[in-house]
Amino acid sequence: MLIGEKRRTPMSTIWRKGGLVLSGLIFVLSLSIASFLSIVPAKVAVAGPIPFRGSYYNNMSLSGTPVLTRLDTTINFDWGTGSPDPKVSADQFSARWTRTAFFPEAMYNFIVTADDGVRLYVDGKLVIDKWKNQSATTYNTPVTLSGSVQHTVTMEYYENHGFATARLRWEQISPAVGFLGAYYSNRVLAGTPTLTRLDPAINFNWRTGSPDPASLPANSFSVRWTMSTYLNTGQYRFTVTADDGVRLYLDGKLIIDKWKDQAATTYNSIKWINAGAHTIKMEYYEHNGFATAKLSWQPASSNGGYVGVYYNNQTLSGAPTQMRIDPAVNFAWGYRSPDPTIPADHFSARWIRNVSLNEGTYLFTVTADDGVRLFFDGAPIIDHWVNQPATTYTRTVWVTKGTHSIIMEYYENTEVATAKFSFQLISS
Repeated sequence: MLIGEKRRTPMSTIWRKGGLVLSGLIFVLSLSIASFLSIVPAKVAVAGPIPFRGSYYNNMSLSGTPVLTRLDTTINFDWGTGSPDPKVSADQFSARWTRTAFFPEAMYNFIVTADDGVRLYVDGKLVIDKWKNQSATTYNTPVTLSGSVQHTVTMEYYENHGFATARLRWEQISPAVGFLGAYYSNRVLAGTPTLTRLDPAINFNWRTGSPDPASLPANSFSVRWTMSTYLNTGQYRFTVTADDGVRLYLDGKLIIDKWKDQAATTYNSIKWINAGAHTIKMEYYEHNGFATAKLSWQPASSNGGYVGVYYNNQTLSGAPTQMRIDPAVNFAWGYRSPDPTIPADHFSARWIRNVSLNEGTYLFTVTADDGVRLFFDGAPIIDHWVNQPATTYTRTVWVTKGTHSIIMEYYENTEVATAKFSFQLISS
């Protein structure tokens, strides 16, 4: 009997046959359902790419209730002077697209083009921010994604008036190492890159030549290199050499700024870094003549001394004025300055050292005029961040055998300046 066939058979008749017909029917239905269920997931698995959820607003601020919500397979729109939909205005509208999916573990180059404003977020982090009126302009940024979790990509866009363009795409950079280099045929990193490529390292001495004779001039060009990489906890020395201008950023913070015409010159910046993924970005321009661009970093070795970082303020803020290796923190400057580049008053310093210690109780001693803080393995053990004459403080700490981090922070307000630190094993 076919399923769905109209045939009246009393249930008693079926049961009188020992339930064989009913059992057979249940068996056949079970096979059919099992076959159906095994097919459906396979069809879902080979479905097309996960679409973006697009929300469209009749204002430029993504505010209020969207007038249109739909699924967009891609963000690849060139509406000209038209509208995304009859429900949406041709001018002064905005849109937000969101997509969550797994990515193979790698570094990706995310590329947006917009007329007018655009913002791009990856896992909630703003990675491109060009929220302004502009003709169609392309921007890109590299992002490293893990393969173990889903990642959310969100693009926000607004159109003011005139032409309207909104595009987003990304490409996997393989292998997931090296710098993404964006090369421009001008000195100001403006417009669309003439050349984008993966550079295994920034170690270039082009002399009077071009980075790419087929597409770039030998003079008046600029480059932005970006890389996301994992670094262990520790103190790192970043070194750049440039002819001409150079800027270096660590996690979005400017740590070297020498944006000027110059012969090949080397600069260093020492930074304390916590374990994790960090973004390193170097910007460079060549005016004319010789062209050199180099970048490297390595754990900062104090060779038994302290990495001293000095600032022209009392708050350890901004770019340091001086970085050097101090054999010891044992200074009585009086009314003088630690260095000609540093004022005699209103300065601060941070000394850092990793030291191997045996197990035991240690006595830590500081003397300061004015403020002082001492950290052991990141924990504050002495904190007297106040204006004061030269005053001595001590603290005993039980220490396990191994390598430990010592950081002393200090500021000088006015008049006499003193900064001293020592430690000794008192029992084991």
